[in-house]
Amino acid sequence: MVIRQLTDLNHIEEIYHTLMKMDFPPDELKPFSSIRLAFEAKIYECFGLFSDSTFLGYAFYYKYDENYLLDYFAIKAGERGRGFGSLFLSRLSELLSKAACVICEAEDPAAAETPETLEIRNRRIQFYLSNGFQETGITSRVFGAEYRLLVISASKSYRDAEIAEIYSSIYNRMLPENLYRTCFDITCPESL
Repeated sequence: MVIRQLTDLNHIEEIYHTLMKMDFPPDELKPFSSIRLAFEAKIYECFGLFSDSTFLGYAFYYKYDENYLLDYFAIKAGERGRGFGSLFLSRLSELLSKAACVICEAEDPAAAETPETLEIRNRRIQFYLSNGFQETGITSRVFGAEYRLLVISASKSYRDAEIAEIYSSIYNRMLPENLYRTCFDITCPESL
């Protein structure tokens, strides 16, 4: 298994249309034009997990200074449940070892509307926790989707207020001002 940085925008767009539209609900999938703009501005990095030439999964990140926000992460549907997700996150952690911190948005179980959704959200959070991420006390609401923030950092321990500031800065950079003010909200138990 090997991780490769994806540098061909056409390949990234193909992943978007063929996989991401199946892997993520429409309210969590931003338009590809937003990904293209961020990629061209060099604030968006994309990685793929491969076994020889077989594509197994993808991880897309926003980058702000030495901080990363995991935007999309998935293993192809037919390859799930075989440990590739944990392997991918482990190798990504090595690849991003110089990152100050990596933030992950996980759908908030408290906002689940059905027992099935609650179970899926709890399972996802447990997956990230078992792969080195740590819980924070931070929650957010982005375009109506509610998240809990998880973080992994090799360089130092961050207080929740510091993580909230980094996270807010990433969104402030990626969204136009009017969308940032109206579609992004963060709650942190510590003062910012």
